[in-house]
Amino acid sequence: MKLKSIQNIKTCASGARRDGFTLIEAVLSVFIISILVVAILGMFSFALRLVMENKLLVQAIALGEEKLEIIKNLSYDNVGTVSGIPSGVFPQNEIDNVNGTDYSINYYIVYVDDPADGISPTDFSGTDYKKVRMQISWTGPMGNQTQTFVTSISPKRNHNVAGTGTLSIVVFNASGQAVPQASVRVQASFATSTVDINTQTNSLGRVVIPGAPAGTNKYSIVTTKTNYSTDRTCSIDVAGAACTDAVGNPVPTKANASVIEGDFNEIGFAIDIVSQLNIRTIRQSVAADWVINTDATAYDQDNPSMAICPDGSYIFTWRDKRQNDNPRIYAQKYDANRIKQWNPDLALTTANNQNNPDVAVDKDCYIYVVWNDDRNGNQDIYFSKINSSGNQEWGEGKKVDTQAESADQTIPQIIINASSTFEYIIWQDSRNDVNDIYAQKFTPAGNGVWASEKRINTDATTATQGMPKIQIDTMIIEGNENLYFAWYDNRNSNNDIFSQKYNQDGNNVWANDTRINTDATTTEQMNPDFVISNDNYLYYTWQDARFGNYDIFSQKYDTNSAKIWANDVRINSDIGESSQDVPAIIEDNSNNFYIVWEDNRYGNSDIFMQKIDSDGNKLIEFDTRINQTNSNEQGNPDIFINKNGFLTVTWQDNNGGNLDIKAAVYNIDPQIITNIGNVPLSIHGIKKIGENPVIYKYSNNFSTNANGTLTLSGLEWDDYPIVASTYNILTSDPPLPIILNADQTINVILNLE
Repeated sequence: MKLKSIQNIKTCASGARRDGFTLIEAVLSVFIISILVVAILGMFSFALRLVMENKLLVQAIALGEEKLEIIKNLSYDNVGTVSGIPSGVFPQNEIDNVNGTDYSINYYIVYVDDPADGISPTDFSGTDYKKVRMQISWTGPMGNQTQTFVTSISPKRNHNVAGTGTLSIVVFNASGQAVPQASVRVQASFATSTVDINTQTNSLGRVVIPGAPAGTNKYSIVTTKTNYSTDRTCSIDVAGAACTDAVGNPVPTKANASVIEGDFNEIGFAIDIVSQLNIRTIRQSVAADWVINTDATAYDQDNPSMAICPDGSYIFTWRDKRQNDNPRIYAQKYDANRIKQWNPDLALTTANNQNNPDVAVDKDCYIYVVWNDDRNGNQDIYFSKINSSGNQEWGEGKKVDTQAESADQTIPQIIINASSTFEYIIWQDSRNDVNDIYAQKFTPAGNGVWASEKRINTDATTATQGMPKIQIDTMIIEGNENLYFAWYDNRNSNNDIFSQKYNQDGNNVWANDTRINTDATTTEQMNPDFVISNDNYLYYTWQDARFGNYDIFSQKYDTNSAKIWANDVRINSDIGESSQDVPAIIEDNSNNFYIVWEDNRYGNSDIFMQKIDSDGNKLIEFDTRINQTNSNEQGNPDIFINKNGFLTVTWQDNNGGNLDIKAAVYNIDPQIITNIGNVPLSIHGIKKIGENPVIYKYSNNFSTNANGTLTLSGLEWDDYPIVASTYNILTSDPPLPIILNADQTINVILNLE
């Protein structure tokens, strides 16, 4: 019996499940009903808000029509705004409450010139009728709303307002282009009225205010725009020293504007997007430079080349025009302490029209100089041997090329092997009607070794090759040295950098000339230089136009012509529109590499430097300018590491009005940079707000933070001198004053002592 009852209960339970809802079904039903209820309530709420918004709009329209009716029933002279032009009874802004809602009302009332008033071509009064623009704003259920009403009010007869003129305000940017929607505030105070107008320029950057009361230096005008600078007039204030709403100065650069009765009075204002200076104060080694040539004439010296003897002596050679502007090759020697050794500078020959000198020294400091000149009617290559006392052993020099008498040979380069048993000379040669690269091997007596001069480039087409460079193995077995050559080459229609390897017998080792730059473009690569490292890798550098303007690039190869770096490395950090040209490269004693070049980033060409490691990583945080003076032109750098392992650079320098040869030595690695914190700086622009005394528009004192940095934002375009009160500024990059353009950010490095 008990078992049967249990079974009956189970049967009843089972039947209940078949006739009702499961729990999941019930929950789902409730969820769907909830969604429907929420949707209906949302629609109802939206309908209520829409009804309310329409009600508020109807109220706004009724309010606007009421205000317009009041305006139309006023006398013409009373239609205007308080402190406005024209002046009148309406406030420029007011608030009316209608049925619990606040409506903000802005009145903008101006005079308008009627072009059909019969006054042609120019109506300086411009007060023919008035235009009223009324803007009513409110906040309702749907957010902020605005309704605008416009009407014109005409006088009963021709209406010229006595004692007024037209004030025209023009706002333009740093390029002289109009600035539309610039904010303009005009204020003036008269015996019986005031003017206080806030408006904006039109699409032509202009605000025209007819009917402005006449007065001299009455109108204070301020113009600006979001993220723009501010330009304004100043009041004449004999006791003031500023230019604000409250304080002026004795002789303002731009005094408050005047309005002459019946005249058209125009005043201009210049504003533009503000800029930023990021200033950093550091200490970095500065190269001690000196002038190499010792003549006192006004003639030019240029195209320098440099070598350093084993005893640390510096040897320089250059082109010199001191002989009545006739270019000749000169040389000078300085000891390791930079004391001149020859007096006067040594003239290598009396032949005219000499150029492109290059110099090398052997282990005993015998000096070999090569150049080209036209003493025989065409350009030929000559070289001279000079002992350490400055005596020439071959008189006027020996002619290098002997097999192309009527063709031109130019731009020679020379290198001497480690044992000083041979010299190798390379040049560009036009004997085949286009320039090719040729070379010859010489004994210390100046006698040719190879039976014939060797054409280095294996390309035999009509392409042009030029600007050759030469290097020799650093890891050699005596009598088994290899030579490496680089040049620019247009065999692919555009100029690329090519290279080739030869053995000491004048036979090419690489089957084909190797293209060094790896870009896939048709842009120009020029002016190669390269060095062979102590571990026998080739580091090339050149100027490269793949990004439009010339930049300095580099690449690493092994001695089997295999590229090492995945991509060519751009050396200069400047990525603007300026050009970087004529690089030179040298290895230091730590398997790092200095590259110098001619750089136009600051307008005049300067000499810049960067240091990279064997993987092509830059080791100096920023490109470093070597020449300390920035005026005029510096160019054609050459580079060496001196006996003490310090970087030495020479270049041509026009700082004194004519070109001289300068050199500089770094006695401390320029890679070492120390931040100097808490440096007091005085910074001002050159734009003025006062003339007597001079008051600068921007003039402030700051200090860098503990890390030596200072950020100045919101600056107007201007030139900014900077003075460090407790330090001397050795160099500044960019040079001082900082020329800051509109909408520009400049990083400024101040090197202090």
